Amino acid sequence: MAKVRVVNMFIDKNDHKTKYKNGTILEISDETRVKDLIDRNLCKNYSGNKEADITLIQ
Repeated sequence: MAKVRVVNMFIDKNDHKTKYKNGTILEISDETRVKDLIDRNLCKNYSGNKEADITLIQ
């Protein structure tokens, strides 16, 4: 599982309703999804100690 911090607000690709706001810490199990979010400048890697606000398990 990787932790990322949202840097540009985006909407969930699956339900099209959930909004991930700037500063939210996500913990994501799908490494491909992590890379996609980082490549599209929606998130950045997070290495801090704060617990994830949201955990996404695929």
